[in-house]
Amino acid sequence: MARPREFETEDVLAKAMQFFWSQGFERASMSDLEAYTGLLRGSIYSAFGEKAEFYRQALGHYIEQEVSAAEAMLRGEASKESAAKRLSRFIQLPIEPIGPNGERKGCFLCNAAIDRAPHCEQTKAIVQQGFCRLERALEFALSEQFEKTPRKELRAMAAQLLSNYFGMRVLAKGGAPTAMLKSIKTRVLSELSIA
Repeated sequence: MARPREFETEDVLAKAMQFFWSQGFERASMSDLEAYTGLLRGSIYSAFGEKAEFYRQALGHYIEQEVSAAEAMLRGEASKESAAKRLSRFIQLPIEPIGPNGERKGCFLCNAAIDRAPHCEQTKAIVQQGFCRLERALEFALSEQFEKTPRKELRAMAAQLLSNYFGMRVLAKGGAPTAMLKSIKTRVLSELSIA
């Protein structure tokens, strides 16, 4: 008779997400994952598969938590803010510290695009899904801000904004000064004619 699971899958995925987010794929050993999640290796393999699959599930969890929150913000589901304000808040995100002690872990989606996607087609597909969701949400906000702009141009603007956002994420993780990131934000919003 199989033993019942003594853990909540969501809790473990949240821990794994935080760990992979800060350590990346290569630096995360199974021993580290055991210590960080509180599960034995056998339980990890049984519930989540081998390390690469566990990583992909943690990345999927990130998309469902963090990317979904960004989508809701851009679509105005969380507040009655104007589209301009929502777009400004989105571009502010890379400037704000992520960790509890002010450390900059970057964006797990961006990290995965660099760290793991070039070596794993399944990870690349998850990363692309996250990119597409953000791009569609940006296009939605932009369509509210620039109502008469053709759809093709809105798509190009959304792609550019996403590129700026992830570029800022990389710079922030690499230790770029806050003043530099704020200057980029100002320039990006100015190009969009958003104060």
